[in-house]
Amino acid sequence: MKTEWTQQRVERLFERYNRIYWRGKLSGYRVVLADLSKESAWGLCEWRKKIIKINPHRESDREVRATLLHEMAHAASRSGHTVPFFAQLERLIKRGAVVKVDAAEAGQARILADIVPKRFPLVRAKMQRAENRRARRIVVWEKAHPNVQAEIMTNDRIVQEFEEVEACALTWKRALVIIGLQYGLTDESGRPVNARARSLVQRARKAHRRARREHLQYEKRWHGIMVGS
Repeated sequence: MKTEWTQQRVERLFERYNRIYWRGKLSGYRVVLADLSKESAWGLCEWRKKIIKINPHRESDREVRATLLHEMAHAASRSGHTVPFFAQLERLIKRGAVVKVDAAEAGQARILADIVPKRFPLVRAKMQRAENRRARRIVVWEKAHPNVQAEIMTNDRIVQEFEEVEACALTWKRALVIIGLQYGLTDESGRPVNARARSLVQRARKAHRRARREHLQYEKRWHGIMVGS
């Protein structure tokens, strides 16, 4: 069911949720309706500016409400899709709030398994169901494209990616987040999601440190040649 969302209506809903779930702690925030098509988002929280933007053009009122709660969880945690954010979602689910847990709640992570720590069992269970749906879609796609050759990414191959030129041009922290999210090793903060990921990250860090040192030395020599020519 979808009804019209006005600025006044979303402000009233924000005030209600803030009172019920956060005891008024988010009162300094301003919530506005906005077209977020350029950001490819339904909601956006700018916690430094204390602004929450909501795109009201969803399929149902429930989805608009869930989006608002999602952004308010970002405001309360002052974080991206990381551990403090998951803690807020867990608390909301326990309170019976109309939150949604799907790929959007994992942020930029492509693989959803283990992205939520075990100490948040309600969010983790919902995220695992989302991961199962994602995996089923991949199986369906593979069956529809039998001629496409799949590449098996072994641990050694993933570590090798940290040594390649694109990764060496990045700091370790940035390379970890980009590659870690791609292969389900970390969340958006670079936190390893399980024991396998921690072990692999340790190997990757050594490989990246060595390769980046060589990369920077090469760039320094090349700069010297260009200046001298």
